[in-house]
Amino acid sequence: EVLPGEYAKSSSVYDMACIGDYVIGNVNFDGVLLVYDSATLKLVRTVARPTGQKAWMVSGGGHDDTAYLWTLPNMDVYRCNVRDGTLTLLAENLGQVKVVEADRWLHTVDDQSYLAYDVQEKKVVSRKVITEGGDGMNVFSLTNGPDGNVYGSTYINMHIFRCDAATGKLTDLGKVSRWAGQVDSMSLGSDGRIYIGAYTDAVVAIYDPKQPWQPGLKADSNPREIGPVGKGQYRTRANCLGPDGHVYVGSIPAYRSAETGAFTICDPKTGRMDVRTDFVKGGAVDALVADDLYVYGAGGGEFFVYDPKTDRKVFREERKVTALTLLKGNKLAVSGDGRIAVYGRQQGKIAEEKPNPAGDFTHMATGPDGLAYGVNAKRVARITTDGTVEVLTNEGGKFAALDAQGRIYFAQGPKLLRCSPP
Repeated sequence: EVLPGEYAKSSSVYDMACIGDYVIGNVNFDGVLLVYDSATLKLVRTVARPTGQKAWMVSGGGHDDTAYLWTLPNMDVYRCNVRDGTLTLLAENLGQVKVVEADRWLHTVDDQSYLAYDVQEKKVVSRKVITEGGDGMNVFSLTNGPDGNVYGSTYINMHIFRCDAATGKLTDLGKVSRWAGQVDSMSLGSDGRIYIGAYTDAVVAIYDPKQPWQPGLKADSNPREIGPVGKGQYRTRANCLGPDGHVYVGSIPAYRSAETGAFTICDPKTGRMDVRTDFVKGGAVDALVADDLYVYGAGGGEFFVYDPKTDRKVFREERKVTALTLLKGNKLAVSGDGRIAVYGRQQGKIAEEKPNPAGDFTHMATGPDGLAYGVNAKRVARITTDGTVEVLTNEGGKFAALDAQGRIYFAQGPKLLRCSPP
């Protein structure tokens, strides 16, 4: 065992490479590069990540005392003298540098393109789109859109798409942010914008379909990256815009990034994250929606109603919850344990509870008619304001969203399906 004791509880050593007489590797999630003498097996130095960056990644093509590194999330490229740790910046925001050839050519994957960068000329000399038509990537989240269309995300490429409700056409809108990973939660806010949570690092962003596509960190960027939740949170399970203008995020760790999940209150104007790891048992909040008064959520075997004005739960009970969504009449439909419960805001309690003949829903959404719709692996169903469940089809899948006509969209792997209720 040659790993220093201070990294014993870290996630893993990642991206190892032999560079001349040295062996190097990045420690997740500490972000430090370890440099070992291969003859003595001793750690001879560490190379700290640049300010504002999360981690080093190692490119192929290093030799003698020279290693080539790139950073996450910015994907800035450096030449590193591993003998003394000296760093030289070669390019900024380039992409994932896979191989460096002849100390000059940086062979790079940038989103869905291959590019060659000339270090001497300091420019991209070749670019080619490398995506091809095929089976597609799995759908990873869905949400109602403010324009009556449906929006969603796809697995591991950080892209989101729009489904035109009138034509059924799918449009790949592009890569949401500079981070690697995928969008794993989406919700429509009362302000007409779409709120995004993403793996890795539970990064929060906002997208306005009415504005031009120009992702980034600036105030007028669209989608606009707010930033990672922090405290080791890695995947978002749910998000919503609260009645107070804050973004509420439920998240979990991954790869030993933290010990618990969290309930986070994000100020989208300042980027401040109020990360609460003890809000529910185990920390992780798995479902969130909001109306004009409260934030409703579930996690750790608990269903709760949170009041942003008083910063407290006005209702909570132990309840297994698989999904939830708003109902008209200031109500909420809650799925779990083979039943549908209806929470009444005026009563301040569960007002109705009935068996669910469709089975527990994994995902739910609210339609333009104010009713709730649920999806699981076997069925799609409609839920009325008294908790009555009507099965619409015995074809199921994952995720749920509705267009302006009240048609339900759900996914089976990379396929997006639509159910037209009677």
